[in-house]
Amino acid sequence: MDMVFLETVERIKKLVMEVLQVNENEIKIESRFIEDLGADSADRLTLLLAIEDEFGKAIPEGKENSICNVEQAAQIITAMT
Repeated sequence: MDMVFLETVERIKKLVMEVLQVNENEIKIESRFIEDLGADSADRLTLLLAIEDEFGKAIPEGKENSICNVEQAAQIITAMT
């Protein structure tokens, strides 16, 4: 993993902590927002919007449904840079 990807992961983890009100030690790169971290669909949408705001990028249509964990979000964001 490169530095840009790792930095992206850390920024997304911070957003997950804020939006989902979970502790950092609960969040793993493969942690699923709904199944593992207790998000509901509204939380997930709020999180995706926070990610778009944080990175100044709109997640491409159709990709938002494939983002279920930190790793997937980081992969899509870094692919857009």
